[in-house]
Amino acid sequence: MTDQEISEAANRLPPIAAVLRRLLAVLQDPNSDIEDISKLIRVDAALTAQVLRVANSPMYGRPERVETVEEAIQQIGLNEVSQLASSLSARQVASRELKYYRVSQTQLWTHTLAVAVGAEVMAARFLADPAVAYIAGLLHTVGMVTLDLAAEERRIPQRPSSLSLLTWEQRHFGENNAEVGSHVLKLWSFPAEIVEAVASRYTEPTAKTLFASSSGMYLSCCIAERIPAGLPFEMGVFLPPNRLVELGFSKDEFADLKLEIAQKLSRMQAMMNL
Repeated sequence: MTDQEISEAANRLPPIAAVLRRLLAVLQDPNSDIEDISKLIRVDAALTAQVLRVANSPMYGRPERVETVEEAIQQIGLNEVSQLASSLSARQVASRELKYYRVSQTQLWTHTLAVAVGAEVMAARFLADPAVAYIAGLLHTVGMVTLDLAAEERRIPQRPSSLSLLTWEQRHFGENNAEVGSHVLKLWSFPAEIVEAVASRYTEPTAKTLFASSSGMYLSCCIAERIPAGLPFEMGVFLPPNRLVELGFSKDEFADLKLEIAQKLSRMQAMMNL
């Protein structure tokens, strides 16, 4: 794909970049507080309403009704509110049918959210920034969405089930969705660590890199498949658990991570669906 094609396809996507960049800037600022987050939330009436719904839901069992965003943040917690805000923004891009990939809206969004949750959990293990990892996870499928739009423009046939994902992408576009996604995120001026995380999602870890932050996205995709929240056309792309064990990932740790990520995914889905 040419840079112009990628740019034109990216311009057809909802304008989520500015919101996510502002949110990330606040989360990474050690001097930011509840008021800074609440200002971002209050700009969006739909987000404000969702945050208040969550704070007043049975999930928290508060006897008095929460009336303000500030009270809601105190009730829910800064971390979960930030994740809720970024997830609701990213859903505009990552919750759609991918006709040429043969993926439903539900499949794509469930997978995207699972990888975002997984990336955040893995970041905590690798001493990386969980906020950066979560947003990178939310954005890791943007290349697929971009290529799906480009396929429509080029009138490319749907990917046949007999042809692997990466082969189909390489044959028709000259690069895979991770590479295209990283181009889009550069155009949207996201920080280098997010661009690199998305670009490396298919890079197999080695025994030396298994526990490096650069492997977080790949491992999140591996675990997402086992929840299960993988994408059908990516089956076989990522290493199975037994190969990760051979590299140094213990069975118990993999099982613990899978359980933790599945529970957090279920909680975030519940918060978003109230």
